[in-house]
Amino acid sequence: MASTCQSQLLNNKKLQTLNTGSKLKGAIVFLAAFLLFLLISLGYPALPPGRQIYDSAIGVESDYSISGTPVTLLAIGIFNGVIWGIIIYIVFWVLTSYVFKKEPTATIKVKTK
Repeated sequence: MASTCQSQLLNNKKLQTLNTGSKLKGAIVFLAAFLLFLLISLGYPALPPGRQIYDSAIGVESDYSISGTPVTLLAIGIFNGVIWGIIIYIVFWVLTSYVFKKEPTATIKVKTK
């Protein structure tokens, strides 16, 4: 009886570890999209919606620069990175949750004497 409970706890821990790994994939997808759109926005600051959000929220161009990059471009890049990162994460989540959902496998319990 005690060994059965221990094996069930061990199996539950394995399942929890596998579930945690799938959550980290979403974080990696968001981070990759954020960095990609941040870099794209530094080269092409007119990419929507970052420029429009910056103009409506702040509206003033800044002459201050960080490591040679104007703060205005960094703010636009951060806006774009966050918004596009969230959109791409939601698409990833829908695809993994509903479209490419794996069917649960059958568990067979065998009694041994």
